[in-house]
Amino acid sequence: MFGIFSKKKNIEEVENTVSVESTQENVNSKNNCEEIDIFNNPNHQKSWEDKNTQLIWEVKSKDNYEKLYTYQESLEYAKSLNRKHYGMSGRWRVPTIDELLTLGVKPLFDYREKSSKFKGRADWKKRGGALRNGKLFVKKPFAGFMNMQIESWYWSSTEVTSFLASVKAEEIERLTDAAWSVNFFEGGNYHNSKEQRNSVICVRDMIKK
Repeated sequence: MFGIFSKKKNIEEVENTVSVESTQENVNSKNNCEEIDIFNNPNHQKSWEDKNTQLIWEVKSKDNYEKLYTYQESLEYAKSLNRKHYGMSGRWRVPTIDELLTLGVKPLFDYREKSSKFKGRADWKKRGGALRNGKLFVKKPFAGFMNMQIESWYWSSTEVTSFLASVKAEEIERLTDAAWSVNFFEGGNYHNSKEQRNSVICVRDMIKK
């Protein structure tokens, strides 16, 4: 009798544990896709972890979400986050173009592959559908403040010189002082002059245990 009672108790404990873990999983999943409110929540998180890519992204503040930077200024901005240990980390950097593209709600139009995949962004949108968060092709946690920005172009750290092998010879001189950026309104990337003023969102790698 005691053995049966003990077995029943153990089963209930396991079921309760699974239930708690399942609930916590749902909470984490929900938090992972909710919009981050930087305007009405003064204690909002300073970073967001993308569990799909294992990258940790800076969350903008209401004081700097609209600021625009040249390419060089964007690199300096990342250094400033490290100096003040933003989000308790000193490892912030401007993302590469490939990292930045992962913030899209789906695979974004990639200009570097247009000849093999798409004729242009219109073709990409036609085939992929207009899956937006608000008005931007960006993952939901960032839609809240990105939808309020003046510009949706974001700098990457990737310079266009890394793409010159597939660029026509007459375009090389024009492109050597440019870097890749992503436009989350259009849903794709392009190369901009380094003197252009774009937004910047910094990233860091997750520390592996």
